[in-house]
Amino acid sequence: MGAGRNEQDIRGSISAERRNNTANGGNSFETGENFERRSSSGYGRFLEAAKEVSAREYTEIMNNFVNKNPNAGMVDLHEASQWEKSGARMFAGKEDGISFGAAVKPDGDIVGVFSEGGGKGGLALIRAVSEGGNKLDAYAVNPDGSPSGLARIYHKVGFEPVARVSFNADYVSPDWSYGERDIVFYIHNGENAEQVAENYGKYAPPTKEQYDALPIMGYDEALKYRDGILKKRSNSAK
Repeated sequence: MGAGRNEQDIRGSISAERRNNTANGGNSFETGENFERRSSSGYGRFLEAAKEVSAREYTEIMNNFVNKNPNAGMVDLHEASQWEKSGARMFAGKEDGISFGAAVKPDGDIVGVFSEGGGKGGLALIRAVSEGGNKLDAYAVNPDGSPSGLARIYHKVGFEPVARVSFNADYVSPDWSYGERDIVFYIHNGENAEQVAENYGKYAPPTKEQYDALPIMGYDEALKYRDGILKKRSNSAK
């Protein structure tokens, strides 16, 4: 979600972006031999995998994703006009008949991440980082309090958790069936996309102790806190 929206604005539809990520089940991001083969064949192939598309094209791709994905009830769709208004750049690809994609807002917020499976979502995330994506938030804590598979994937591409928002049933759709999953706010570690491709899976994995220690905040507070960390990091680099 982008900055500037308060908690009342998001009631009943807390985050299409996080739901898209959750709909991936945390297991559709590229891993193993497929990823290693791509990495060893050259960084350029990562960029070739997901091409920039128009808002209309991205909307059509997302609609097809919803029609095919059994978890589509969690996904809030955007009209093309909403994508255009957001100022986001959208990237999508298709390999082996499997679609994947992500969008990056002007402030670096990665949103609308999706994958039909087959280990393709990692391509979308690396492309998003290459286009300036440096933050995101997602339902990344299991009902038992442990980091989810999605959290493990974010760590594999260099994202680090900084804040946590307790699950609130008032902010999800009536057909939500994934239990009480907290929202986690992430920032990227600052490495460029080529470094991420090289170091994929080498970053420290998430632990329950790490996630238990995250400060718990309201959504708006966590958003400002996360963005504040990025601002300080940017200022210190000048």
